[in-house]
Amino acid sequence: MNTRNTNRFAMLLAVQHYLDDHASVWSTLPVVTTLKNELDAYVVQVKAGLQAAKDISTGLTLNKNTLRDKIANSVARYSGALTTYAGISGNADLAQQAKLNRSDVLRERDVTLPQLVQKLLDLLDAEKANLADYGVTEAQITELSNTLDDFRALIGQPRQRKSASNVANHEAETAVQEAADLLSNRMDKVMLMFEVTEATF
Repeated sequence: MNTRNTNRFAMLLAVQHYLDDHASVWSTLPVVTTLKNELDAYVVQVKAGLQAAKDISTGLTLNKNTLRDKIANSVARYSGALTTYAGISGNADLAQQAKLNRSDVLRERDVTLPQLVQKLLDLLDAEKANLADYGVTEAQITELSNTLDDFRALIGQPRQRKSASNVANHEAETAVQEAADLLSNRMDKVMLMFEVTEATF
């Protein structure tokens, strides 16, 4: 939310808490109870919108990092096996091409990571018949390929995720504005009835 609506929301929370603390003053009046319930509903909407926006953004990062870590672990293992096979078979060129470690994957940029790992996948696929004795199966190579596809899909989503996050933020700001209107146009007027008996209102 922007600064203005953030300040408004802080004010709404302060009003809500004040009314909760002084419920004995107004709780017997249906008109005030109705307005208070509306205020509570707006606060719930704002909190839900803000949480949704946060979850959308956080979820993308967490999922992406989980996949990256899984890819890094597989790459370290399969690269090691391929490099060992290449060394034993005397294929120096393959040994050089197959060198890829966990830290390489972890520090690679999102947009270039798929290309980096795909090179290893191509080598693994070409040598899969020779790698069973080194603990690497065709099913494992396929699993790494599928995980990389999942990562590709995620890095293609930031724009959609940002749009969804913006929508959630917009809904929160709309609720703040409507709640502020409730206070200024309706609740403030009703509270005038307490002007003499309850000066703090």
